[in-house]
Amino acid sequence: EKCPRLFKKKVYNLTGLDNYVKTKCQEGKISFFDMIALVHKQLKADPDYLAALVSRYRLLAVDEYQDLNAQERALVQLLAKHIETVLIAGDDLQAIHVYRGASTTALEELEEQFPDARVISLKQSWRLTHENAAFVNAVLAYHDQAKRITGTGYGPQPRVIANKRRHSMYQRATQTIVQLMADGVPPAQIAVLARFNKSTLTFARYLERQGIPLTLTHDHNRRYKLLLRFRRFLRAVLGDPPEALRMLLQQEVRLDEDTADQLTDLAARIPGKRLGLSAEQHSTARKI
Repeated sequence: EKCPRLFKKKVYNLTGLDNYVKTKCQEGKISFFDMIALVHKQLKADPDYLAALVSRYRLLAVDEYQDLNAQERALVQLLAKHIETVLIAGDDLQAIHVYRGASTTALEELEEQFPDARVISLKQSWRLTHENAAFVNAVLAYHDQAKRITGTGYGPQPRVIANKRRHSMYQRATQTIVQLMADGVPPAQIAVLARFNKSTLTFARYLERQGIPLTLTHDHNRRYKLLLRFRRFLRAVLGDPPEALRMLLQQEVRLDEDTADQLTDLAARIPGKRLGLSAEQHSTARKI
């Protein structure tokens, strides 16, 4: 009762979860998710506390509502019933964080709970050309979505190229870049957008072999160097935590807080096979 379990073990079934909850209780600490859940629970249980809190605010503004999980949405909805003016912005079609509880129907449910709310639809994008907007609308139509958007200005027609093999993808992209350069487009005006992983670096080396000048962004360069420097330690973090702890205690690896954060991010992004881990090892490590 003093330290409620806010995560259901039967849902996550994570090794060490009991120890995590026990340690939080012993040290008197709470996580960000605990913070949301405990405040929501207190507001529901104590009307005086709720009244005192909402009396301090005339406006509640929430952005990216589609990314909130169920607990966060419940807190927003509770506050929205007691605050004079509420502004909530979001787009169900951008709900990309479903894995952490976001919902593709969050805004529809919000309209049902607040039937008197005024809904303002923004149908024009200032980021997309008309050609890109038409492409987006075609994708929406394919998925039976009624929403449509319009663009601003005109540009080249977007193309989607399917490749069965990674090497053919490199070849196609390289051919496109070479053609752009032949048409007089300076290399500095050509960009390749990609997630950071080993294939990104392989593609960069492929372009270099084709004689195409390129510069990795600062972020890519930083992560690549970090990966090379701490590869052995990162492999231990994911596959052999006791070994990782030994490396830290014996100062084989020295980490400041910023480097530790970056390694945590890398551990979540890099496939286990690239670190010599089995799929089961890496899946368990990432969940923890």
